[in-house]
Amino acid sequence: MTDTTFSLAAVSPAAAPASTLDSAAQRLAVTVFDDFSAARPVWAALTAGGVATPYQSFSFCEASFRHVEGPAGARAALVLISSAAGEPLMLLPLAARGGVARFIGGKQVNYALPVMADAAQKLNPAALAAALAEAGAQAGINLFAFSNQPEEWRGRANPLAALNARPSPSNAYRMQLMADGEALMKARLSKDSRRKLRQKENKLAGMGAAALRRPHTPEEANAVLDAFFAFKAERFAAQGVSDPFAGAAIRALLRELAATGLEVGAPVLELHALTLDGAPIAIFGGMAGADRWSGLFTAFSPDAEISRCSPGDLLLWGIAKSLCARGLSSLDLGVGEAHYKDKACDVMEPLVDSFHPVTLQGRLQALAMAGKQTAKRIVKNSSVGKALVARLRMMRAR
Repeated sequence: MTDTTFSLAAVSPAAAPASTLDSAAQRLAVTVFDDFSAARPVWAALTAGGVATPYQSFSFCEASFRHVEGPAGARAALVLISSAAGEPLMLLPLAARGGVARFIGGKQVNYALPVMADAAQKLNPAALAAALAEAGAQAGINLFAFSNQPEEWRGRANPLAALNARPSPSNAYRMQLMADGEALMKARLSKDSRRKLRQKENKLAGMGAAALRRPHTPEEANAVLDAFFAFKAERFAAQGVSDPFAGAAIRALLRELAATGLEVGAPVLELHALTLDGAPIAIFGGMAGADRWSGLFTAFSPDAEISRCSPGDLLLWGIAKSLCARGLSSLDLGVGEAHYKDKACDVMEPLVDSFHPVTLQGRLQALAMAGKQTAKRIVKNSSVGKALVARLRMMRAR
């Protein structure tokens, strides 16, 4: 790893046959791929000429399905929706299991959005709903369950968000970046907060050599990930929460993503670490897409003395400044409420969930899922509910 002195200063035979749908306002064609290589050309064309989040990139979705969803028994359902004239409009990278289709990536996905051409914004909702029904019939899907959907992405409206949408349990948080990293810190943090960060930076420097580092070899990336897995395991155990990063499949996925593209300086999973005498004490992983950088995970050392230096905050602002220098416009800190997000982010993005049943069984499943999501949102927005969850977790940790 190199160091930076730390300072804040066309359809293949594998595809199902296409079907054309009639609508009073629009006619759409549906093709369901079950093979990633068959879908790749149109996927690339839509990404290049339209809009996609990093979570719906081909590299992320193919690797995630291969390591996680596929071995768990899911089927790939890569749904292409085109105009009647054959113009690709959107591609939904989905994994289907138990008759339910969800966006590939599961809980690791902070934003779920189709890979869209600009013209997809004008899709008629009734025609889109009919296209989903046709896709379900082709692929044996009872229910499409879409969670954590932004209403728009980079100024383009998400047409799925107009179908049976309800608020997600949590919102997403984003920091708008500036050309000058120092100006960004002055805009987002009070003078007192900046002073306290400098004091913590100085205190950390007194404990050893602190540096911001990024891996440049697979071995270096694996070392950073090893530290991340260890930090997370200890933290989740203390909270009485199961560790979502403990399984071999998710670990193999992250290692592959961190190595893919690393040789040309553009890994799919970009790792940043704050190190002390060469050892990681805070880690942030994310993915770049167009002008936005989307955070995937973060962790920091549980050591009490190090924790008092707020290594997570120091790393976050170091990353923000580096992204400003790269000319990016946004840093996404993901879904879920956290104090550090409130301090750093100036945009709260509402997310929506939607459930699209295709069969009677799907309707029953949709009712159950919608009820669960509503209950989860109520708990998350209730001080009593939050306290109860915290107490249950403490009891489990003992």
